[in-house]
Amino acid sequence: MHLTSVSPYNITGNNAFGVMVFILTILFVLVANVLLLNVLVALFNVTLEKYKEAAHRRWAYQQFLLVNEYSQKSPFPPPVCLIYYVYQLAKYVYDWCRNQKKDYIYGTTDSESKLSSNIYHSITFNGANQVKHDGTIDSISINFAILPSKSSTSPDHKDPEICLFIVEQAKTEINQNTFKIIESKPLQIDLARMKASESIQTFHNIGLTIKKDQYLAIKFSYEGGNPFTTPGDQYYSSFDKTEPIKKQPMKFTRCRTKGITMSFTVVEDKTIKNQNNRSKSTESSYVEQNLNTVNDNRMHATHIAKSYWKNVIECIKKEERDETEVLEAIETVHMHLGETLQKKDN
Repeated sequence: MHLTSVSPYNITGNNAFGVMVFILTILFVLVANVLLLNVLVALFNVTLEKYKEAAHRRWAYQQFLLVNEYSQKSPFPPPVCLIYYVYQLAKYVYDWCRNQKKDYIYGTTDSESKLSSNIYHSITFNGANQVKHDGTIDSISINFAILPSKSSTSPDHKDPEICLFIVEQAKTEINQNTFKIIESKPLQIDLARMKASESIQTFHNIGLTIKKDQYLAIKFSYEGGNPFTTPGDQYYSSFDKTEPIKKQPMKFTRCRTKGITMSFTVVEDKTIKNQNNRSKSTESSYVEQNLNTVNDNRMHATHIAKSYWKNVIECIKKEERDETEVLEAIETVHMHLGETLQKKDN
């Protein structure tokens, strides 16, 4: 029997070092490298996008700081800029004094663009002029780009119409731009008293009641003129009918950069003010009564406490006096006993 040496390189069958295994290993390494390279590229892209977004945010923030800084500075070079700062200070003082008035003024009649708003047959109001207290509208000032006048083109010569509306937001609606008309009143226009040279016209004795968180809206006909446009937060809704249905939700379109040159004065209602004063006086009297009751109870409790502690202190003093008398009696007895014993010893 002959034993032949078996070389590991000559193993047939499942050869771990065969050619096929070598080829499959090379393919596996190639595929793994390609996949890992794609993953690495994807990670680079994610990181790049992240840093790109962060860099854009930082740039936008720095640009905002730069624009905000220069927007608060004077547009004029020194020393002319001092006039601008004096003007800003005077405007601030004027606005502060205006806000200190008893009658609250909403809106503005200032217009820098001198452009007509062109809002014929549209109910419009400024979202920033939400009334902050209950009262009555006393007067309205409108800076007209086109003054009201009778129509000369139509055969019936229509009179100018300007209508006022009390508007509040419809709380039951999901859409925030939905409002409802609470009250309406036509504005009395006296063409004979209007001066063509004055663009700002003031209407007095409006007498329209308005409540807190409501708005004053206005509608102009083609003959009712048109105010100037001014920066604001305008809501408008086209309406060609004579009068809208009250308390019916209406959708308004919002324009955040546009408004009309109109201001109105709200006088606080005296009855509401008297009720508030009455409620405050009632509340103050109730508080005073409660304070008096508390003070009486406190004085009564203090008197009871003083009486109690006075009795306790007197009892303690009496006990101390009794103990002192007992000790003195004992000492006297001891002295007599000592003297008696001493006499017997002698």
